Amino acid sequence: MLSSAFSESSSSSPIDISDMSPAVFEGLLSFLYRGCIDDLSPTTASDILRAADKVCMEGLVTYCIEYLLDGNLSSKSCCGLLRMASELGKYGRSPVWKPLHQGCLVYIRDHLAQVLQEEGGQAFLRLDQASLYLLLQETTLTLAADRNLLLSIWSLVRRWFEENIGAGDIKSIYKQAQSKSFAELEFLESVEFSFKLEGISKDMALDKAWLSEDFAVCGYTFSLQVERASARKDVEGAADYYGCFIMARSRPAILSDWGCVPAYQFELVHPTKGNLLLFTQSAELIPLEPFPGGGRGIAKAARILEVELPESGYVIDGCATVKATMKEDPLLGLCSAAAVLDFGAQAQDVLRAFPCGNLLDILRSYSLAIRDEDDLLDALVQFAEGAGEEEEQEQEVFDQVDKAAATLRMEHIHFAKLLNAAQGSRALQRSHVFAEAFKKLLKEMFQISSNRPVGSYPSNASHAMPERPRRGNAGIPEVRGGDTANLDDLIQWILNPSSGLAETKRILSETLETKSEVQRELKRLKSEASKMDVLCQIEKAILISAPRVSDPLRVSGLALQIFRSLDYDKTQQEERNENRCEDLPEHLIQAVLAKALELDPGFAAAAARHESKGEGVCTGAEA
Repeated sequence: MLSSAFSESSSSSPIDISDMSPAVFEGLLSFLYRGCIDDLSPTTASDILRAADKVCMEGLVTYCIEYLLDGNLSSKSCCGLLRMASELGKYGRSPVWKPLHQGCLVYIRDHLAQVLQEEGGQAFLRLDQASLYLLLQETTLTLAADRNLLLSIWSLVRRWFEENIGAGDIKSIYKQAQSKSFAELEFLESVEFSFKLEGISKDMALDKAWLSEDFAVCGYTFSLQVERASARKDVEGAADYYGCFIMARSRPAILSDWGCVPAYQFELVHPTKGNLLLFTQSAELIPLEPFPGGGRGIAKAARILEVELPESGYVIDGCATVKATMKEDPLLGLCSAAAVLDFGAQAQDVLRAFPCGNLLDILRSYSLAIRDEDDLLDALVQFAEGAGEEEEQEQEVFDQVDKAAATLRMEHIHFAKLLNAAQGSRALQRSHVFAEAFKKLLKEMFQISSNRPVGSYPSNASHAMPERPRRGNAGIPEVRGGDTANLDDLIQWILNPSSGLAETKRILSETLETKSEVQRELKRLKSEASKMDVLCQIEKAILISAPRVSDPLRVSGLALQIFRSLDYDKTQQEERNENRCEDLPEHLIQAVLAKALELDPGFAAAAARHESKGEGVCTGAEA
């Protein structure tokens, strides 16, 4: 800086270094002049590391890293150093920073419990996003083997997302993680695998498929499949395509609840030009039950004509090479494991967060965190009741409940609860899966004596339903007992409706009674409105007959007397325009006039005076 063309080299003013303490600067000078630093400590080594990187002193960076890795890492400092190595060393890929990056990950893996407890988890919460993902990737097997550790780190992950993203529930975390594209997961290590497509020719049949050998990624075994697929003939302009798929083959037993979540891309290799990117896919859960499971991919990866044209250069001597690049997303895998092991605390969020295929994996798990099978039934009923009013959303919820019903181990559910749920839940009533399982349970029940519970069949029972084991939730108390279905329960349920049903009937009865009251009140108000309309018409008829009668009280009183004495059928009258006298029927005007003359002699005198003055009594037509 002082001997080059920088502005500081020609200035006599002091150079202010504001982001470096005197002790750190002294360490830099000591290393420059002596090649070592006396009295170096883990704290000063960390500070000197960042300063050395800033002034491009790679030798000093290496010196400090070697010191830290020589037994000077701690549960307090390792997370901060991991973040530094990730930020300054390109996620640990820089040759200079890689030893520290890997050393911190190994230290955290081997001392995970202490690291998570350090400062109440504050050390962990200071990680950046890339370091968080890489830490989860390094500790996957450790977490999968220890339920308590997994739940501890899941709690901190939720806090991390709450502080950095603004939402820490499993649905928000899953959605946020799944939104990351393949390119955005650049900090994760990738595995590349290529295989050759042989025997390609223009005369070969469509629907030809090539399957690769198995390869491993993060403990899972996968294979690749490429298909030469024909387009639909009923779609105009459709073309034949190459389809590319990734197939899940196996997983280690220790990862039975850890989601299989690869992000991947497929490329067609060109020997001289750049590879052709067929497609890229962000991380997505691949269902693991039954395993080996189905594949993930895209049917229309590349048009056959574009690949097989001689001038394209992708097919040489009837062979082409496809390369797949995969990255395992550890955060989505953790979400899947946490959904199983913390299901009781977040059941509704789990049911809403995961797509159906992955949700079934979770609900089938032997480790599902429920006290007993009643809890799962309650969760499904509550989930169905919480469906929105929109038809599309309601159908989506029903589809989830319908498929999830297959995971219920009905033989372990309190029979009375099962009966009440079947009667009270509209979603369960619509579910074909639930109906078939319930029917099977009842059939088995009727094949045994009324006092013999389901599950204790005679040894020679040929139709006995195989009893699935209870879920193995070690350390989770089972507080509800284990009564099983028998005919006595069914008879009692039929003869004595449940309290829930009685309450429903009471509410329905009150609702119907309230509806009747409202209808009666509306009818009364309508009748009153009709009477007022008739009175107004009578008053108009009086004023038409004697337009010079100006006393409003006299007119209203006379109209009321006439209304009470006339036989006037209100229900047969058409609606009248209040502002037009000619709309009043002639017979009403004549009847009102006759009644007015009969009831009020003064009215007759007024009418006579009007007539003597030449004004006369108006008829409806004259008005």
